[in-house]
Amino acid sequence: MQAVVKAPRINVTISGRGIKSVVHELEKGIAGLKVRFIPDDVDPWIEDPVTKADEQETVNPFSTAWYRKTVKAITPGKRLDAERFKRSLTQTTLSKMTGIPQHHISEMENGKRPIGKETAKKLAAAFSVDYRVFL
Repeated sequence: MQAVVKAPRINVTISGRGIKSVVHELEKGIAGLKVRFIPDDVDPWIEDPVTKADEQETVNPFSTAWYRKTVKAITPGKRLDAERFKRSLTQTTLSKMTGIPQHHISEMENGKRPIGKETAKKLAAAFSVDYRVFL
């Protein structure tokens, strides 16, 4: 059980054992206090709450046409840029790790240079991923 407490200047969610006692004490001390009790499986901060029962009806985003279209739009260069970004690596650092010239990395990320199989294997080793993600 949770309680959403709305006072003139604050909104607070309180949960846990003894919640009703805590709310009772707050009501004594705060004029204009409004309290709404809600079940634990509801997020009190959203307009149309989603309950655990609703989760069974939600769509897996990975099975949607939007996701398949988006994944197809990710070029090998964009994937390279994303992998580098996830690891906070500069192009220069990646160049030193792989032996691939920095300007080649830039050209690959910008779609001006294809990523060959051997280069993909070097990149995959640096990122610990399958080399085919860069092809």
